[in-house]
Amino acid sequence: MKFVKLHSCGNDYVYFEQGNLKKEDLPALAVKISDRRKGIGSDGIICLKKRSGGITMRIFNADGSEGKTCGNGVRCSAFFAKKYMGFTGDRINVFTKSGLSPVVLEDVTNLTSMATAKMGKPYFCRLSEEICSALKKTELFVNERDVFTVNTGNEHVVFFNGLPLSVAVKHIEATGIFPDGVNVECASVTQSGIKAEVFERGSGKTLACGSGAVACVFAAVLSKRAKENQFINVFMPGGTLQVKISDGEAFLRGETTEVFTGEYEI
Repeated sequence: MKFVKLHSCGNDYVYFEQGNLKKEDLPALAVKISDRRKGIGSDGIICLKKRSGGITMRIFNADGSEGKTCGNGVRCSAFFAKKYMGFTGDRINVFTKSGLSPVVLEDVTNLTSMATAKMGKPYFCRLSEEICSALKKTELFVNERDVFTVNTGNEHVVFFNGLPLSVAVKHIEATGIFPDGVNVECASVTQSGIKAEVFERGSGKTLACGSGAVACVFAAVLSKRAKENQFINVFMPGGTLQVKISDGEAFLRGETTEVFTGEYEI
């Protein structure tokens, strides 16, 4: 199987065209490939297939679970499609389990691009008081104004109270209200943007997360911590992404980078 490893801000996935791979092979394949000692090493795999009007993207996390979308994955998939799947334009539609994410590619080189994805309309999917009440039972006391559950195609719990990420994840998991797991971000607003750390369901702590960056900015805008209609820097351990919320729509911008190509025997 031919593959390409790409990353955005260190959030790395192994990309390939689906070809003749069977559906049931993909979760097990994700676990093997993602292993950073015995495999290629990644936060997961992304399987791509041509379709009418663009490409279909499926994402499997490092533990084999399937995700609904991935902001960095969507943007890297568009770069992959242009370079390896015969797409000639700079506007590529990427279809995920969460819906359509149109991507615009700029400054395209052989190994990099600047890619902007339209990520749809985020929304608050659970009441903050519900989360705080559940956390209280785990002996973690959080102000309702400091925690938000945002759906950006997948669910994120965003904290703005200076809580260490490991503590936030431990208590969120202990509530039991997310039986399939959830993404968690611990964020703080600075003069130059938002600083955030992220835990991704199925992959653990990662260097960056596109949908997580969107969740942080959306929560910040609606809680009056940040302004809409302008790109806001989101500083993550692996680098900087930019997010804009405009008329309820989210836009995610950042660099995509090809790391290497190869063949993996399956």
